[in-house]
Amino acid sequence: MAVVTVSAIRNEIWRAAGAQAADGAGAEAGRLFHRIVAEALGDASAASWARFFSPERLREDAAAESYSRALYEEVLGPALAARPAVFEERRRRCSGSGKG
Repeated sequence: MAVVTVSAIRNEIWRAAGAQAADGAGAEAGRLFHRIVAEALGDASAASWARFFSPERLREDAAAESYSRALYEEVLGPALAARPAVFEERRRRCSGSGKG
């Protein structure tokens, strides 16, 4: 059985986007990425793709959109809400509206 790691998925996304894997998006974004992928690929979470997608859901036109929403509601949204100051500082730095 092939083993796929969260880091390998992240590195492939960066490579496909034309960036070096080491460029990254910052430590907190990296932790969030790992958490989201781990929840999606695991089988214990409500955000697990294996638990989310039933044969009926797979036939829905908006299946991917529904799953994206579930990942946000179950994993990303609560994680962002738990650490708002970290992401506000990152946003200010990226937009040039804060010290950096």
